Amino acid sequence: VVCRSCIARIVGYRARIVRYGVIHPVS
Repeated sequence: VVCRSCIARIVGYRARIVRYGVIHPVS
């Protein structure tokens, strides 16, 4: 089971990847 916070983070990260088209390491 994944917490809602984790889901939101994953979704936002995926959206970020799709938008940039490149994986940017989050500091």
